[in-house]
Amino acid sequence: MNFSFVPNQGLMVDERHITEFDVKVNRIFYYIEEDESKKNRMEYELVAKMFDGTELPPRRVKKLNNLSYFTLWTEIMDAGLDRWERQMLLLRLQTSCEDAKQVKMYHITSNGYQTLQVGKEIFVAGDYTYMSNQDGIQLEVDENVKQMKWKNKVRLADKKNADRKEEDYLMASPGASEILFTAVLLSAIKFVFIKAGFNPAVCINLYGKTGSYKTALTQAMMYMENPSQFMCSLVNDQKKMAVKKVQQCYGFPMILEDYHPAATGYDYKRQISMMDAVVRHIESNPQSAVVFITSEFLDGVESLQSRTLQIEAQNVDLKTLTKIQQEQTMATIVMNFLDKLLGNMKDVIETIQTQYEALSRHGEQSMRIEESIVFLKITAILYGKYVDNSDKLKLKSKLDKALTLQKEKQKLHLEQLSMSEEDRVIKVVCELVDDKDLYRRCSYKDKALYRGEANEMLVSNRGVFLSRKALVYGLKRYNCTGISVKKIILALSQMELLDEDRGGTHTTKVQNIRTYCILYYELKERYEELRDTGDIRPL
Repeated sequence: MNFSFVPNQGLMVDERHITEFDVKVNRIFYYIEEDESKKNRMEYELVAKMFDGTELPPRRVKKLNNLSYFTLWTEIMDAGLDRWERQMLLLRLQTSCEDAKQVKMYHITSNGYQTLQVGKEIFVAGDYTYMSNQDGIQLEVDENVKQMKWKNKVRLADKKNADRKEEDYLMASPGASEILFTAVLLSAIKFVFIKAGFNPAVCINLYGKTGSYKTALTQAMMYMENPSQFMCSLVNDQKKMAVKKVQQCYGFPMILEDYHPAATGYDYKRQISMMDAVVRHIESNPQSAVVFITSEFLDGVESLQSRTLQIEAQNVDLKTLTKIQQEQTMATIVMNFLDKLLGNMKDVIETIQTQYEALSRHGEQSMRIEESIVFLKITAILYGKYVDNSDKLKLKSKLDKALTLQKEKQKLHLEQLSMSEEDRVIKVVCELVDDKDLYRRCSYKDKALYRGEANEMLVSNRGVFLSRKALVYGLKRYNCTGISVKKIILALSQMELLDEDRGGTHTTKVQNIRTYCILYYELKERYEELRDTGDIRPL
């Protein structure tokens, strides 16, 4: 059959007039899901032309054998086609398929990197999309993904001239911000490690006392337009939501905010359960976010702590912190890094594999966080190789120094954590009373001078006398987290290391002052036994 369209006459079949419009298939879209388990689909783009030659806006349909879609066009819905005319139109559509433009449309529903076909690779992270070769390929990115927007997004063409100011991020909190900066870089390039055959399941706990700017420091490092999309509250949100977010935020960092170790009962268990679920999820699912936790300290649950790299927020430079909060150049830094790596994928993967083997060979295997440290070090090496090739930042050496400092702190903390409650009390109390610079010592001969102040200790043949204020003072000076005066006194009493008055007060009176009389020689003997067995080492 010979189809033709003549202006002012309409569609003709073998020179027989059918309708006053022409409908044909303009393009055929083949939708290919990123997940192969999902069924691929196809859509036809139809274009209608009126008898006067004007085209109507195109419409897409999934099937050609149902002409009810004409109701989409008000201009032709009342065409009053008879059966033969409908058959001819359907035939027209089918024949026009042969000449229609074929378009492969990849439907992207999550962040990540993938190879579509030989020579065609894509990377999607929120509203940022990279394609190695765009010939003959179109992308349709899901709205849920595009809502994850970059802060101050810089186009690739502008990044060479962008002032990235990495030094400010490294100096915001010396000893901690070097690790945070590198971990944020890792969150964006995690897909490269996965392609190299590794799963960098990195979780970082930034801890510090109230007012140490840990939350402000973490948020200042983020490169997303709306950080709240990438955060979960350990107090108010549900575990299910946290696990879902950590998977959705692949390609970005995700923050579990404000762990409260002082919580009790259900609230305490709920927080621990949420953190544990998130950490185990990133270990089992490579396509998940790098996780950050902010807390005063992370106590209890040894298996969780051994999986989490703990960093103390210290010496925060408020001037520098304010500067990076105002300038917000982290998005530029990360996107520039991504651009360099995506352009050298083969070499990048070889570098990761070589460095992992070299670093793992020389690294200790005593702590589970060692692997996280290896991934951070490789990230710093990649940054030096592809961005800072003149080593102006000295990121690797600064990171190594910071990691050594923080790892040693965590190692001591984990050693204490593995001790029994009684052994921890013996260790803490013995080291407090042996510290010559901590308390002013009064002898029993001049006990009249003793006032029971926070920085005073009374010493006699019987033992050492400390007021409650003095114990609180010592614990604060030694930063003994997770252990209280009440725990100490109960444990010393049960071990019969207190000389107590009757009445269950655990105290005794000196100069009419209620104090705790600790039997020093018996305590020291127990402490030396622990040191001989290698269970503890002095601070």
